[in-house]
Amino acid sequence: MKIGIVGCGKRFINVYFPILEKLNHELFVWNRSSHKSQEFCKDKKCNVVTSLESFKNILPDLILCFIPSQYQYDILNCLQDLNCNILLETPANDKRILSLQNIGILEQWPKLPLEQFKNLIYVADLISRPYMVFNDGRSFDYHAIAQLRTQLRFPLPAYIKGSTNVFNNPGIIDASGKINLTPHDWTTGQIEMSNGSLLLYNFSYNCKSLLSIPIQFIRSYSTNGSIVTGRMKEIGNDYEFIDIRYQDKSTKEIKVCEITLERKDNVTFSLSLKKENITWVNPYGILQFDDQQTAIATIIDDAIKGTVYSYNNAYIDYACMQMIKTSGQQQQVIKVS
Repeated sequence: MKIGIVGCGKRFINVYFPILEKLNHELFVWNRSSHKSQEFCKDKKCNVVTSLESFKNILPDLILCFIPSQYQYDILNCLQDLNCNILLETPANDKRILSLQNIGILEQWPKLPLEQFKNLIYVADLISRPYMVFNDGRSFDYHAIAQLRTQLRFPLPAYIKGSTNVFNNPGIIDASGKINLTPHDWTTGQIEMSNGSLLLYNFSYNCKSLLSIPIQFIRSYSTNGSIVTGRMKEIGNDYEFIDIRYQDKSTKEIKVCEITLERKDNVTFSLSLKKENITWVNPYGILQFDDQQTAIATIIDDAIKGTVYSYNNAYIDYACMQMIKTSGQQQQVIKVS
């Protein structure tokens, strides 16, 4: 497939190019500095694009944009005549872009292997869509909101309440054996959605380095079951915790699922509930893609097929996070109009 690249900075070069190279897509690279795009492409299987107008002749199947926020709207507007999806790097914080067509966002967190596996469970109707989701230190900022709203199927926020609290740290020995005196700086938020579902957010950038808080969770509660996933932090160890329970439709008994995880060297090959006949298989496992790379490859292939995480949804995620922070500062509930 033909993929247009708009902007070839460090994010594209270090994160995205190694993935695209392995996927064998034909790349057409434009940069505001033509010298930089020529320098990048000279020893790679890439084509230099000298102007944005040239994309009309190339007819790409997808365009990926890695451009500073102050240039995004004008450049995206120039690409509106192309009959393909355009994916923009996060964050989605420019209201003007909402008026443009076919704009998606490169939001990786809802496409991580574990999140794709959860979606399969919901689609199979083993467990109904949750009425409450709770991020407890596992994911951060608007990425966490995207992760949780995806499980809820993107309801709009109705009321938002947030708080920011700093707690003194008496001195805790961290993984390196040093005494960590970093304060706990927590941001918490509660979002009541327009459909009555509830999103809870709790995160501190300090918590991941403290052995006193060894595990971070995402909890999803449904009327007939629950999915709890997390990451345990120990000295020299970092692994996933998964607990899935559901009410059997015929016997009404609560069953605890037996989960099979095939993972090696940071590559998740498969996740399955064999008794329930639900299996997620990583189509990029043969390429040795880690979880982030798998999420990115999934986003790219989905966008080529026509499915994107819309800029509109990503804008709502970003706005929700900002309103959590504003509510905490003003110490009042925000009613979303």
